[in-house]
Amino acid sequence: MHHHALLTAQAIANDGLPLIGWVANRINPGLAHYAEIIDVLRKKLPAPLIGELPYLPRAEQRELSRYVDLDMLGNVMAIDRIPA
Repeated sequence: MHHHALLTAQAIANDGLPLIGWVANRINPGLAHYAEIIDVLRKKLPAPLIGELPYLPRAEQRELSRYVDLDMLGNVMAIDRIPA
């Protein structure tokens, strides 16, 4: 499962774009070694974890925002816009 995240990050880098953050999405409540997978991704992905969605079988879009720290993205985007 973490291979998909790493491949996606590589594809973003290959396109010359910055990866400014990522969200963990637990789609399987019984996923073995979930915490270890998140730890590996935190170490290997070149961007901060900005949210972690728990397993929510019937999530509404408006509910999901409480699990993501969008302020972190604003900080990263502001840094990218500072004139040199």
